[in-house]
Amino acid sequence: MLALIRPCGLIVGMTEMFTSESYTQVFLFILRTFCADLEQFKRLKYLGYDRACGLVPFLKNQAKNGSAGAKLLMENVKFLVDIFHVSKHTEDVCMPPDNPNCLYHPHLPMFEEIKGVNTESCEQGFRRLNQYFELTRKMTQHKRNVLFWFVNDCFNRDLEDELKKKKLM
Repeated sequence: MLALIRPCGLIVGMTEMFTSESYTQVFLFILRTFCADLEQFKRLKYLGYDRACGLVPFLKNQAKNGSAGAKLLMENVKFLVDIFHVSKHTEDVCMPPDNPNCLYHPHLPMFEEIKGVNTESCEQGFRRLNQYFELTRKMTQHKRNVLFWFVNDCFNRDLEDELKKKKLM
């Protein structure tokens, strides 16, 4: 499963993959989720992804080859590797933040606006969703997708109610 989850934990979107995760699948999922509505896309300023250090060169190549979607993302979105994964990366562009070649570490000055944001929300969301994977192993694709749609919708509603209550207090 590939998921887009906001730092507060709300699940923005989820899609199923049948092969290993590719940059093409991630790119198309981001486009389907955020670029259908220009107003919604304008809200997307940062995108944390465990393999952002590989996704960005892929997007640059796509933009160079004429992809308007890749060009739009590269011009408007700053990409970072989430804090959970960046410490495990050995690429020069990921570690450490004082390295002049570092581009994707969440502690860089260019990410100051989102300092302290929960970049591990996807990992936390998957920990919660993993409890359903054994149940879904023998389900058809459509039944599995309906189950996850229902689970995600219920979780998002509960989380929104909880967040609203905190605001009122």
